[in-house]
Amino acid sequence: PLPFSIGVVTLVVVAVISLATVDWMLMLIAVLLFPALAVVNRLYTNRVEGPIGEVQHRVGEVSSVAHESFDGALVIKTLGRAPDEIERLDAAAARLQDARVGVRRIRGTFEPMIDTIPNLGIIALLLIGSWLVLSLGQAYYSMMLFPFLMTVVLPNSVIRSWVAWLAVYGFLTMDRWLL
Repeated sequence: PLPFSIGVVTLVVVAVISLATVDWMLMLIAVLLFPALAVVNRLYTNRVEGPIGEVQHRVGEVSSVAHESFDGALVIKTLGRAPDEIERLDAAAARLQDARVGVRRIRGTFEPMIDTIPNLGIIALLLIGSWLVLSLGQAYYSMMLFPFLMTVVLPNSVIRSWVAWLAVYGFLTMDRWLL
């Protein structure tokens, strides 16, 4: 739908602009993730399109054989053709299973890539973010300061011990006796 598409395009444009104002490396990673996902998705779509059509054809075949057998069950039993119909249905079901296994193999190849690309982007963003924090003269503990404070300071916090507050004091004061 058009409103959803406009919303997605606006979101991407605003995200790229905000990343460009923060850091060009962060923007570069984000801008490279979208084409990488699009290429892998297009390759997956092209590879799976034929086998999915085959699966649909095989589902129709199994359905057709089953309906023929159900509709003519009395005639089939009367003529003694039940074993032939069972064999025919088994063969159609085996072809359907083979087609579905082929689709699952393709899916098993591409879905890990589609799932991995955003995770690689997140890892790259975290590495660049930690490098940027270190270049400001901060230490690794600075990245944990805000989540830790929000966990300790919230009224219904699980962490309400004197040790937690001592850690907050240590984070905020950099006294030598804590190091």
